[in-house]
Amino acid sequence: MKALAVYRLLDLEQGHEDLSEYLLVNCAGYYEAEESFGATHRLYGRKDWYLAFNRAGRMKYMHKKLMYDIRENMVFIYAPNDEQYYGQADDNPIENYWVHFTGYGAASIMEKLGLTSGVYHVDKDLTDYFEKMIDELANKFYGFEAASAAWLLVILTEVARYAHSKVGPVSTADRRYSEIAKTVQYIKDNYHRKITIKELAELSHFSVSYYCSIFRDILKKSPQQYLLEYRLYRASDLVIRTRLSIREIAAMCGYNDQLYFSKKYKQFLDAHLPSIGKCIVTPIKRHPMTQV
Repeated sequence: MKALAVYRLLDLEQGHEDLSEYLLVNCAGYYEAEESFGATHRLYGRKDWYLAFNRAGRMKYMHKKLMYDIRENMVFIYAPNDEQYYGQADDNPIENYWVHFTGYGAASIMEKLGLTSGVYHVDKDLTDYFEKMIDELANKFYGFEAASAAWLLVILTEVARYAHSKVGPVSTADRRYSEIAKTVQYIKDNYHRKITIKELAELSHFSVSYYCSIFRDILKKSPQQYLLEYRLYRASDLVIRTRLSIREIAAMCGYNDQLYFSKKYKQFLDAHLPSIGKCIVTPIKRHPMTQV
C-alpha cells in the first residue's frame, strides 16, 4: 500500500473542530492499494468534515445503514459526527484522495453549495486540485492555511457543480434542476448586459413558456424577477464598497436608464434590506441615490 498524509497540526482520531478561522484544512492525503485493506469504521464519526475522491477502482461507503458502490471519479462526504464506514470494495487496485476540514464557515459553505453526507459523481479528475492542496499543507510556507483552504474551495465547488448527478440514471426532475441552475449561473456571469428570457430558455433547451414555468416552480419567482433582484443585489454591494457614481453603478449592473435604476433600487432596499438600513445609510449618502 502506498500512502501520504499531511497535517496542519497533530491529528487525533476524533478529529479537530477549530472555529478560529472561516475554513481550515485539518489534514489531507492519498493512498493507493493493490489488495484489500479492509474498511475504516468510526462509530461516532469525527468532529470535522470528511471528503474523499475515488480516482480509480471501487470502494464501498455506508451512510445511515445504506451501502453505496463508489466507482471512478466519485466523491463521498461525511458531515461531523456522522458514523463513518468506508473501504475497498474488492481486491482490485484503488487510488483515493481525501481531506478533513473544519472552520466556523464550513457548514455554511456546504449548505450554500448543496453538499452534505452522501455520494456525488463529479465526472472530472480532481487530482490536480488535491495535489496542490496537499503540497501547501506539506510545505507550510507563509499563508499555507489560506492557500490550502482556497484549493479546498475549488474542490467543493467542482463537486457542487455536478451535485445534481445521482448514482444511477438522471431523472427528469434532476435534469430540470440542472438546466435551471445553469441559467442562474449564466445570469450571475452576465447580469451587466442585456439578457432576454428567450436567451435563457434556449440555453436550457426548453421553450420559453416551459422554462418560465419550471423556473418559478424551483425558485418561487419568475426569471425576470430573479434577474432584477440579482442586479440590484450587486448594485447594493457596489454602493457599499465603492465610491462609484450612480450612473456608473447602473451601467455596471445592466441599466441604461439611471432614473429607472434609482427607482428600482429604492424599492429593493425597502423590500429586502430594512434590517440593515443603518449599515447602508452612510454609503448611500455618499452617492446622490435619493436625489436622482
